[in-house]
Amino acid sequence: MIWVIIVAAGIGTFVLKFLFFLIFSRVNEMSPIATKILNFVPAAVLAALVAPSILVISTELNGTLIFDTPKLIAGIIAGGVAYRTNSALWTISVGLLALWTTNLVL
Repeated sequence: MIWVIIVAAGIGTFVLKFLFFLIFSRVNEMSPIATKILNFVPAAVLAALVAPSILVISTELNGTLIFDTPKLIAGIIAGGVAYRTNSALWTISVGLLALWTTNLVL
């Protein structure tokens, strides 16, 4: 039974991706509105990946939000570097250095 579910999920994923490429392969240009909207996708994906690591919701304290201080400080520093330099390499490097330093100090 589990293999049927796995195969069905694989086929469903393939069909969705195939339809996406089939529909958009016929489009030569995207509208300016779609292009403008898609410019925000990388930032939204990055925020969705980083935020759960920094902000932790505790199940023991009735669902309250707990801040992991070293990660929060490193995230703020990395965010500042990202805003200032616009460079992924500098952001990751300084963010990791800040995380390691705050873990040692705190």
